[in-house]
Amino acid sequence: MTSMYRRTLPLLGIAVAGLLGLAACEDRGAEAESVAPGTPSSAGAATSGEAATGDEDRPDDRYSTATNPREVAVGTATPVNLSIEAGSGLHPNREYPNWSFEFEKNSDWKITPQKVTAEDVTLGDRRAYFRVEVTPKAAGAAELRATADFSVCNDQTCHILRDEKVAFEITAQQQGSQQ
Repeated sequence: MTSMYRRTLPLLGIAVAGLLGLAACEDRGAEAESVAPGTPSSAGAATSGEAATGDEDRPDDRYSTATNPREVAVGTATPVNLSIEAGSGLHPNREYPNWSFEFEKNSDWKITPQKVTAEDVTLGDRRAYFRVEVTPKAAGAAELRATADFSVCNDQTCHILRDEKVAFEITAQQQGSQQ
């Protein structure tokens, strides 16, 4: 009987350690899903470093956003390039099929299209970018906020960000006052 316990006790210890590790991963829901490059992502609920923790002001070193041009004229429809730049040592994931950006309704800005899909996104070596047309109704600084699905990778892992809250900074100026 003692030899049976000697064989099963280590297995029981491994099982308990695995369950504890699994519980720690579930509690950690604050981080985006990470998978090895080339591995399909699991289906399921969105996880986001910012949204899951409620800490929307937390800087995220996996990516940054950019707007070009950053200044546009009030009342004028202007094409604007928006981009997600991968963080240090990362690149946009070309294998992730669900790149999308859905802009929040904004009474001061008209954004066309309201939803950008994978077909509209160009993936470069360091950034993913797309074009929208914006028409500001009033002067001032703003953030064009969107809920996005995208992924950035390095050689070891990919960060799959679903329902990620992103913002693109832009300023509207009265015509004739642009610099």
